Amino acid sequence: MKAQHIPALDGLRGVAVLAVIGYHYDMLHLSGGFLGVDLFFVLSGFLITSLLVNEHRSSDNINFRAFWVRRFRRLMPASLLVLATVSIWSWSQVEAIQLRSLRMDLMATLGYVANWRFIASGQSYFDLFSEASPLRHAWSLAIEEQFYVVWPLIVWLILRKTKLGERGLLAFCAVAGAASTVLMSVLYSQADPSRSYYGTDTRAAQLLVGAGLAVLAVRHPKAWSPTAASQVLTASAIAIAMAFLFVDDQESFLYHGGFLAFALIAGVGVLASTRTTHGILYRLLASRGLRYVGRISYGLYLWHWPVQIAISDSHTSLNGVPLRVAQLLVTFACSAISFHFIESPIRFRTRWGVLTRQRGLAFAAASVIVVAGLSIAATTGAKAPPDYLTAPQSDVLSVGDFDLDSVPSSSTTATAVTPVSSMPSWRALGRTVFIGDSVAASLQTALNIEAKKRGLKFIARTRPGCGVLVGAPATSEGKLFSWSQLCSDLTPEYMKKAVINSAPNTIVWLSSWEAGPRFYNGVLYQPATPEFRQHILDRLDEQISTITANGAMVYLVTNSPRANENSLHFSDPLIDTLEENLNDIYRDYVAAHPTQAAIVNLASVVCPYTPCPAQVGGVTLRPRDGGHFAGDGPTWVAPRLLDLLEHAVPR
Repeated sequence: MKAQHIPALDGLRGVAVLAVIGYHYDMLHLSGGFLGVDLFFVLSGFLITSLLVNEHRSSDNINFRAFWVRRFRRLMPASLLVLATVSIWSWSQVEAIQLRSLRMDLMATLGYVANWRFIASGQSYFDLFSEASPLRHAWSLAIEEQFYVVWPLIVWLILRKTKLGERGLLAFCAVAGAASTVLMSVLYSQADPSRSYYGTDTRAAQLLVGAGLAVLAVRHPKAWSPTAASQVLTASAIAIAMAFLFVDDQESFLYHGGFLAFALIAGVGVLASTRTTHGILYRLLASRGLRYVGRISYGLYLWHWPVQIAISDSHTSLNGVPLRVAQLLVTFACSAISFHFIESPIRFRTRWGVLTRQRGLAFAAASVIVVAGLSIAATTGAKAPPDYLTAPQSDVLSVGDFDLDSVPSSSTTATAVTPVSSMPSWRALGRTVFIGDSVAASLQTALNIEAKKRGLKFIARTRPGCGVLVGAPATSEGKLFSWSQLCSDLTPEYMKKAVINSAPNTIVWLSSWEAGPRFYNGVLYQPATPEFRQHILDRLDEQISTITANGAMVYLVTNSPRANENSLHFSDPLIDTLEENLNDIYRDYVAAHPTQAAIVNLASVVCPYTPCPAQVGGVTLRPRDGGHFAGDGPTWVAPRLLDLLEHAVPR
């Protein structure tokens, strides 16, 4: 019996895809459901190698053309259908500033190099405030296709061109798999694990585990009794289930042998499932329902992620259980239709899938060209994202009407600025410097225009993705962003050039990056703890004492709750809580240092009531992510923020 026709293997495919869907759809608490992809890798390595080794045993050769044609007929039709559907959907649903990136995703998926595309794009600040790509899951399909292209050649070379034979192939799997695991560990970066996670070379170990076990299975077909195999299958299944339930995708141990360990456990289970027909677990895997899920698992994997993006809380009025039910129903419906009316007819040459070789080749080429053209046409009209979402973290975005080189430096020869309390109205602000993160950057151009109207000397120096205090921002799980340490390292230089060297009278400070977890001197400070509060107060005191040495006044602009409705539906009570916690720390600092700092309550203008409205005064202030000001928002906010500053100036 051929391995690919063993019922339990279809069941394992079903388990793998259901784990991935459960993980992405946040169902059944499958925190380790992402490991379903690794189970797929092991299965693919096992099945493909079984085919190749058995073919070489029977014919003393491998028919490459026949192998690749079978893979093409199996994989490409459903993939083209999904790409065409995503292209049509994106034409009306995807923001113009995301179309350029989506076009590259479409082309990379079409060419089965999506994993390298995602490595090249890296973890960017723009990703935090953009809708996820509907093709983000294509990275694993790319790795498998690359394996299908290269692996038959390697098998043929070892079996046909060396004297090592199947033992040599087994040794190659072991050595190459170990090298892949070491490379994954060496290339791993906690801040951005993309290179280790998406790389074909770093992910080859899981495929090679399956391949090596396939060689063993062919060489030792009766190594286990059915009873022993049933027991091994049960033990492996328990371990896999525990991994699906309890492994966290943030665990660094995965990149230091953890993925290999799971692959070995899964591989033993795969091998055992081909050696027994006994036991409750085997009967479950071989059940009609789970086998059917396994048969359409390729389509389920292809469709589930685009469906999740298209049928989301930001695109529909659904949420919670009704949303998940709708996503599951559409995913299974699309997969079943694709399997029965597209994939199977072409794969098995039935109904309209019967074509001569020449016509089949022409049809395939035409299909690829049509889908590529559709992808390009659907993503026309792309607009560049704003600088405050795409600028490197080493850059400072600047606007303003006076040259930093023309003002006194912070040296001992610099003259003290005139105290703001002796100036009337707008002149009391004097030279004004606006500093902060990307939220501040989204306002700076409009503020500069408004300041010029009022005769205010104004400059803005902002840096996206970075706060204004020393310290490395981290995720809610306490993991650094890829740019976090750079932000912290460049903060002193930024404050010197942007603030100290300009000798301002007034410093306007708007930054939200200090609200979340932070690393400082090797210590992680979590919000809502006394240690975090004291850490922020200490860093505020250090920074403000330095930048106000010549008598300037700092105005700490409070962070506003996110707009409740926006195109990305980023409204998150936890984020609002963290930012209000930071606002409270600001207020405590101002109460203790009234001659150095004051509060400007921007929330009173942009969030006049809760939940924070999408529109204020008939204007949608923060339409994209509920945090950054866009459209008419900056123009509406700028004069009101300057009015708040005027009222905050000491008299």
